[in-house]
Amino acid sequence: MSRAKNSRRAALATQAVAPALLAAALRAQSEGVFIADRRPGPKGLKILFVNDSFCSLTGRPAGDLIGRSHGELHDEPAEIRPLRSWLRSAQRGESLAGEGFLRRADGTNISVAWSFDLLCDARGRVTHIVATYRDQTEKRRLYEALVHAQRLDAVGRLAGGVAHDFNNLLSVINGYCEMLAAHVTTNPQALREVAEIHAAGRK
Repeated sequence: MSRAKNSRRAALATQAVAPALLAAALRAQSEGVFIADRRPGPKGLKILFVNDSFCSLTGRPAGDLIGRSHGELHDEPAEIRPLRSWLRSAQRGESLAGEGFLRRADGTNISVAWSFDLLCDARGRVTHIVATYRDQTEKRRLYEALVHAQRLDAVGRLAGGVAHDFNNLLSVINGYCEMLAAHVTTNPQALREVAEIHAAGRK
C-alpha cells in the first residue's frame, strides 16, 4: 500500500474522532503540551492551547498562557533560537528536542526537556506547532548529586594516595632517625635534635 493511501486513511480515521475527544486526550497527557501558531514572533511561538499539565508545570492558569509567547517562559532567551532555524528547514516528522529551564509564575526555575513537532494539514502544509515539555528537575538533582559524589570520591582517592606516599617518606625519615640516634649517643645536643626530628615524624 502506498504512503499516500496510508496518509489519506490516517487522515480519515482522525476526522472520525470527535474534536472534543482529541482535546480531552491532549488535556489528559501527563506531560505539558501546548499548541502554537506556526509563525514565531520576536519572543517565540504564540500559544493557542495548553493542557492542564503545562499549566501545572508553569504554575500559571490557561488564561495567563494563551496568547503569550512561549519564549517569555524560558529563563534563557538563547534557548529558543534553534527553533527559528528548525522552522525554516523542518520537514514533516522531524522533531526539535532540547532542554533548559522554565520560569514558573512564582519566579522559580525548573529543569525541563522539550520536543517541538509540526502539525500539517491534508496537503502537508504546516498549520501549527505542538510542543511537549517534561519536568526533569528531580532527574537533574539526582545527576548533580551523583556528580558531586564522584568528585568527593576522586578527592578522597587523591588524598589517600598522597597520604600513602607521604607515609612512605616519613617511614624513611623515622628509620634514619633511629639509626642516626645510635651514632650520636655520646653527643647529648645532637641526640636531642635527632629525637625532636623523630618525634615530629611520628606525629
